[in-house]
Amino acid sequence: MISYVLDSWQAYVNNMLSSGKITHSAIFGLDGSGTWASSWGYDIYSREQTAIIAAFNDPAAARAHGLALCGNRFMVYSVDGGMIYGRGAISYIIRHHWL
Repeated sequence: MISYVLDSWQAYVNNMLSSGKITHSAIFGLDGSGTWASSWGYDIYSREQTAIIAAFNDPAAARAHGLALCGNRFMVYSVDGGMIYGRGAISYIIRHHWL
């Protein structure tokens, strides 16, 4: 069952990438269970995942210190509900979804 669910998330990531609207994507557990699916070579470190999860609970800290994705630092300019918006060399959006 778990393998099927993870395969389904990978298919979802692959579908988003094939749309041409995004260049990188990763899905990871909000419970700290790690990466469920990602685009090739886009490995968000566990400490970065922890910081992203914390940013939803403490947006002020995220705006003050920024976030890192795959070792690259980004400025956070907005945390609105389930979305984090930021900018570095590229723009990014992080969205959380509760199942």
